[in-house]
Amino acid sequence: MNCSTYFFAKTNSATAYYPSDNSNCEVFDKFIRESQEGWQLCIARNGNLMYYAVVKKESAKCYYGLCVLVNNIIFTDIKSVYQIIAAYLNQIANDGVLIVWYSGILIELDFTVQKNVNYVENVLERLRLGIENVHDYAQLPAQDYSRDVDSIVHMKDIDDNDELLKSTYSNGFTFIHISRTEGTKIAETNNREKENSKLKGEKADLERQNEELRSEIRSLKIANIKLQLLKRNYVPIVLSCVALIGLLFMIYKFVWYPSEAVNKYYPEFGYTYSGPLENGLPSGVGMAVYPNDDEDDRMYYVGGFEKGYRTDTARGNLIYNDGSLMTGKWDQDFFMSGLKYNRKEKFIYNGYYSKETFDSYPSTGDYFKLEKYMSIKDGEQTDN
Repeated sequence: MNCSTYFFAKTNSATAYYPSDNSNCEVFDKFIRESQEGWQLCIARNGNLMYYAVVKKESAKCYYGLCVLVNNIIFTDIKSVYQIIAAYLNQIANDGVLIVWYSGILIELDFTVQKNVNYVENVLERLRLGIENVHDYAQLPAQDYSRDVDSIVHMKDIDDNDELLKSTYSNGFTFIHISRTEGTKIAETNNREKENSKLKGEKADLERQNEELRSEIRSLKIANIKLQLLKRNYVPIVLSCVALIGLLFMIYKFVWYPSEAVNKYYPEFGYTYSGPLENGLPSGVGMAVYPNDDEDDRMYYVGGFEKGYRTDTARGNLIYNDGSLMTGKWDQDFFMSGLKYNRKEKFIYNGYYSKETFDSYPSTGDYFKLEKYMSIKDGEQTDN
């Protein structure tokens, strides 16, 4: 899916569009004229083009918004699209570059985009990446020419999703007013102290998880040494020990004593990142911490990044909440080759993986089963 992203704003003294595209200005102007107080998702259809914009009306003389333009498709999860665009629009409100607040009062608006091109382009690029990761979309239905192409419909986010969806492709303009639900209050908040408190809590949880991981690593090293006595082909075990030592070093450098920690959340990638940046995106060797409700049960990844994607030639390490790990080569979030330890199933796989649409699967390599060899107590072997 390809898309284009735009920023637009209007005050009593100025109007701004970026990138400047006269063919879209009329649509943006209509979004502004028809918007109500607060937040709204504005959707327009122009032939095979669909415009999805979130507009914030601060007052009768102040509007600003972000827009995503797609061709010949329609998003089926409208709420998800709103949340992504609103998150970046809220970032513009909080960063203090284009909008300046003091004690919750808006005191300055500077929509001279030419003065802040790098900032605006960075926000638009990250918005584009976030939207391109949305998979809930379908082909745009044929246009209903029995309706006026400039027809305008006002709806609410509490309306039935099917009715909202039908209106977006049947009418020229659909304005969905966002009620002040708890989710909207979070999207609108300018209280940075709340976010800092959350990050401190996550840091404390991470330190606790690191201590647990160190204990698991010690146990795993003992199991690996025992396995070497049983297996003639001990190369995968040696690789496992080397990878674990490298993982400990990376955790020491980037978690316990980080030199370039930013603790910044990237909604388009679904993690909180610590490490170096390039053009505002994770690049270089760093660490990604996944949320507690991660659908793949990932804990964190330590290794190389490129433009936000996990990319490493040989030493990228992905740790799961149950103690399993994958270490080796990564390419654009795909695991390509290396060693996988499955703690639950008690096996090690060393080899190559093949790329599939959304995941990597083993293709050529060896499986090793972990079995009990002996028991020791106080350094001495026991009978059981």
